[in-house]
Amino acid sequence: MIVPLPDGALAARLLPLVDHPDPEVVVACVRAAELAGAPCAEVGLRHPASLEALRAAVSAASIPVGAGTVTTPADVDAALDAGARFLVSPGVTPSLTAAVTSAGAPWLPGAATPSEVMALADAGAATVKLFPVGPLGGIAAVRSVAAVADVGLVPTGGVGPRDVADLLAVDAVVAVGGTWMFADATSPDATSPDATSPDTASPDTASPDVLAARVREALALARRP
Repeated sequence: MIVPLPDGALAARLLPLVDHPDPEVVVACVRAAELAGAPCAEVGLRHPASLEALRAAVSAASIPVGAGTVTTPADVDAALDAGARFLVSPGVTPSLTAAVTSAGAPWLPGAATPSEVMALADAGAATVKLFPVGPLGGIAAVRSVAAVADVGLVPTGGVGPRDVADLLAVDAVVAVGGTWMFADATSPDATSPDATSPDTASPDTASPDVLAARVREALALARRP
């Protein structure tokens, strides 16, 4: 059985993902997400210190903090041992599915094609991460999958603020996920005239108030009809 994410985790229609090699920055971003009113946050397991960062973020925040980029049974065990309240995967394998379901952990499994989404629906998933949306074709790909998938979709991977409204306008899309609210000053937006202002500061140097303001802006985008 695939256990859904904690109640209310996707209520804001936004899944903030923190992907940074420095645990202190990860904790600051997760705390900012909580301060901004996000109902949950995801910490990607993509760096050598990511488990340390996850453990620290879980301890520092009262909102559910989950582990992303969970791809192996070992990841499942390590993430849950670090206190992850839910798991997010870019895709699925038989061994990963067995490990997650055996642990009884809330899980947002990933898929890239209609067939993969349909298979996860058959396995009991009510909500599926669609990844990576950008390389798959953006909104056109999401609409194509939504037309044949009887599950909720959470598009991630290449999603930015300009994509939010179009993605959430697709009936099957229940939330969007991304890192843009924590993006550093080397992002494309940093070429704007005010690129050196606090609003575009790197998460390494941004104040908690600036980080929280970024998340509030993202939450506002997700709330728009």
